[in-house]
Amino acid sequence: MMNPPTGQTAKRKESHNATEQKRRQRINDKMVELKDLLPNCRDSPVDKATILNEAISHIQKLQAQLEVALGHKRDYERGNQELAEEGDGIAPRKTQVMQDSNLATQ
Repeated sequence: MMNPPTGQTAKRKESHNATEQKRRQRINDKMVELKDLLPNCRDSPVDKATILNEAISHIQKLQAQLEVALGHKRDYERGNQELAEEGDGIAPRKTQVMQDSNLATQ
């Protein structure tokens, strides 16, 4: 048989219960916030496991889209670099033509 809690033990237990309740409330608040961020969960009632599964799927989808976008960015940067290098060969000729035309008009 358990002895009834002493005054100090009861206070500790109450404190622990209050802390645990606050922790659970913070988790629940964040689950609602996360649910509102997910396109497939916004307008329907879903449980926590579904919210987490949808969050994982959504993040994976966003990561894949980011990889594709970064690949396009690298391609564009490479193309810009190639154009810049081609332009380096053209620029001196343009400058020379302008200088020649300035000499001809003097």
